Amino acid sequence: MQLRISFRLSGGLVDVFSRGTWQEAYEVHDTTLRLLYWIKVKRRGILSSQVADPAKYLKKASLYWTRNPDLTDNMTNRIWAMVVDEEKIPHFFDSEEKLKECLFIFDRRIMVPASALHRGSEELAVEVKVKWGRHSYIEKGHTTVTSPPFKAKR
Repeated sequence: MQLRISFRLSGGLVDVFSRGTWQEAYEVHDTTLRLLYWIKVKRRGILSSQVADPAKYLKKASLYWTRNPDLTDNMTNRIWAMVVDEEKIPHFFDSEEKLKECLFIFDRRIMVPASALHRGSEELAVEVKVKWGRHSYIEKGHTTVTSPPFKAKR
């Protein structure tokens, strides 16, 4: 069975990750934001248990100095960010909004082996945990969310 899991981060980290912050962070050599996240598929009921091993993923944003005149508005603001996704593919953007979408919106497909499910139907839920380290613009933190239960058939 294949599950499509989509979620987004919002709040302090997303709000503070902007061009002004990039400039200040780059000046103190704080050039990489790592978002580490886990996805667990759990069986719901009296005794919750994992259906499959948790999947672990990493997204990174790296700050770099650019000479591209389309990305800079003046001579002092030359720092830009790129995103390296879970498949280690770098993405370059020409707007801050597109960059934030790529970095803070997650969309994954998870395979749950049929052998991990009981015969008939059962209730499952997905738990997602995201964590990040301390940076010059935000403290170390994490967040966890669990989806509403849904039915799965084998």
